[in-house]
Amino acid sequence: MVDYDTKPAGRVLVTERASICRRANRTPTEHFGWYNVNHVGPARLHRGESVPVNHDVVSYALRVTPVGTQGE
Repeated sequence: MVDYDTKPAGRVLVTERASICRRANRTPTEHFGWYNVNHVGPARLHRGESVPVNHDVVSYALRVTPVGTQGE
């Protein structure tokens, strides 16, 4: 998480979006089809089309480029 002293302002162009994945250990609950999920291991950046087996997306990362300047 990023904390800012001031609120960011301006415009950006998103040039890439990637998933941040972690391994998911699923334990069945008493309710059919429902699981308790425990994420273990390090978070890994995944740029592929699909999430690896037994992994969940826990966040997203964006690569951005500033567009224009303030005052335009």
